[in-house]
Amino acid sequence: MLTDGWGSGGDQADVAERLRDQGITLTVVAAGGGSADYLERLANAGGGRYYPAQDMAEVPEIFVQETITTVGNYIIERPFFPLITSDSPILNGFNGFPQLYGFNGSTLKERSRLVLATDDEQPLLATWQYGLGRSAAWMSDTQGRWASDWLRWDEFPRFAAQMVGYVLPVRGGQDISAEVSVSGGETTVRLETGENNPDMVVNATVIGGDGTRQEVTLSQVGPGSYLGRLESPAPGTYLVQISGNAEDRVLVQETAGLVVPYSSEYRSAQANPGLLAELAALSGGAAIASPEEAFAATDMRVSRAQEIGLPLLLLALILLPFDIALRRLMLRRSDFGTARGWMARRSARTQAAPVEVDPNLERLRGAKRRATAQFSGEQASSTNQAPPPPPPATRTGEKDTPHLPPKPPVAPKTPPAAAAGRKRRSIGPFARRQRTRPPPSCRRGGVAGRFHATAGR
Repeated sequence: MLTDGWGSGGDQADVAERLRDQGITLTVVAAGGGSADYLERLANAGGGRYYPAQDMAEVPEIFVQETITTVGNYIIERPFFPLITSDSPILNGFNGFPQLYGFNGSTLKERSRLVLATDDEQPLLATWQYGLGRSAAWMSDTQGRWASDWLRWDEFPRFAAQMVGYVLPVRGGQDISAEVSVSGGETTVRLETGENNPDMVVNATVIGGDGTRQEVTLSQVGPGSYLGRLESPAPGTYLVQISGNAEDRVLVQETAGLVVPYSSEYRSAQANPGLLAELAALSGGAAIASPEEAFAATDMRVSRAQEIGLPLLLLALILLPFDIALRRLMLRRSDFGTARGWMARRSARTQAAPVEVDPNLERLRGAKRRATAQFSGEQASSTNQAPPPPPPATRTGEKDTPHLPPKPPVAPKTPPAAAAGRKRRSIGPFARRQRTRPPPSCRRGGVAGRFHATAGR
């Protein structure tokens, strides 16, 4: 506890004693030279130590010293006999062990394996498997302070050799080979050991560059032959660790590499020499047997030369105004959209819109055509009539009398049905008065020379 001791709480010695009864010690660091006097009594009541810190810069050093002192309590010195807690290759051939006189207190990790323990079940020998590597922790010593009886023990050299051999890597022999292949979306791991061991369990671990791990168990497919399949990982480079264990002993350890390409056509195992030879024959080339031939001089004769400088110059002159226009006008993408819209509207105006036929106008045009045809027929009939005979000559001395125009001929009566038909045709909004040309005898002046009008049909 770091404090100056001044406060309204009073003496807390009873609290420190209760903590001590529960196995908790209290160490007090008095901050400053004017700290309260009862802080030392409080540290003694709590079973800890008292550190008066005149300078606050000494506080970190005090904490380090207290930590070292507290950790020193993990050194436990007392006689005990080790107890076997689990089977391990280190303990092969041992049933009991001599007495030890001390050890370092420790806490067992979650994935570690306890092999030997003290009489109060604290760790003495523990092992840990990490990938293909192994580690072992011996919590006593190998000198005469705690393990004097072990040094005089006849089996101690074999015990030490088995413990060191357990953590050393097992190298594969000439008969051991591992092969990893990728075929489509499946990866195959094959191991050949050269000898048959039915009790051996073979596992393979695929480790990626980012630390991801994928486990697969290899099945025995033949004497000394093991095979395993797994789904191919993402494209990249991987490390494959293969280990074979039997009765907690590592018999085989092998490491292989795995490269998953980005596409299957880049794999070296997929070549097509026939296609390459055909391409060389079609293009007039040849197949080369060594890399040096790729840099050899070839006899490529020029059959015809053509000057292309002038066409390129003309093309540059044509494109120059467009280049200048683009630089000066600073056209944007929206301007091209506006131009396209203007051209679309212009082309729509030039195209004639289809005219809808109005039935009423068509009926009027038909009536007009019929009336024009009828009028043309009557005028032709009046022209074909014979002119009237000239008036007789008067004798001398007789009083001249004016010649009256002859009466027009009486038209024959038409049947009622025809008259009714003509009347129906003349009645209507399109009936009009038509002027007929009088005969020649009526054109000479006076009353007889006037035009007369008849109602047209």
